[in-house]
Amino acid sequence: MRFRTLPLVASLLLAGCVSQGTVERSQLNELAVGRTTSAEIEGSWGPPLLDAAMPDGRHVLTYRYLHLQTGPVASFVPGFGPIGSTTDTVTGRVMLTFDPKGVLLSYTMEGAG
Repeated sequence: MRFRTLPLVASLLLAGCVSQGTVERSQLNELAVGRTTSAEIEGSWGPPLLDAAMPDGRHVLTYRYLHLQTGPVASFVPGFGPIGSTTDTVTGRVMLTFDPKGVLLSYTMEGAG
């Protein structure tokens, strides 16, 4: 019985790790260059995947970007059209650069087509 619960516990721990530092598309609406602070982002989004300090006092927070896209299945039934749907996960990174006072200077998204 002990060995059956081990995979369950391991999968729950890994699931928690995946969510840390992950944001969804809707959360990007919270960003306002020149107004949003790093404290607000970390309070709302949680801890980043990476927090890099730059020599000039700026720092860059990096989060994983996640978006689920749903589209029609390629199968086509005459008289009905496409049936079903597919869900694709689009992932990438969001990097937010803050000035020495913690105010958002800019942000970029990579790989989040």
